[in-house]
Amino acid sequence: MQCPKLHGGRVKKFDATGPRARRYARMAVVPTEMVLISDEELQRVAEERGPTSAEAQALAQLKSQRGQDLQVHCFRVGDTYLTGPLPEATEAASADMDIIDALKSSRKD
Repeated sequence: MQCPKLHGGRVKKFDATGPRARRYARMAVVPTEMVLISDEELQRVAEERGPTSAEAQALAQLKSQRGQDLQVHCFRVGDTYLTGPLPEATEAASADMDIIDALKSSRKD
């Protein structure tokens, strides 16, 4: 969003997002782990912490999305809860030849 700013008697355009974007770009990115939370665990913690807890809100969102026939799950990233589909694999699976050979030999028997 750009808005005019007075600068020495002249109107100068000012980009309010520029400094913020530069500040975020300099921040160190700390990898966080995305942990799949089971429905039972989410239900248990939501009951312990009460109806206004983040867990209760995540559970309500999960139930709402599933009510729309969406295949979603709950994940915890740091101290934040997210709901959504299982993430796609980011790398190709490697074939374990020992397992493939064992499966082939079991079919021959």
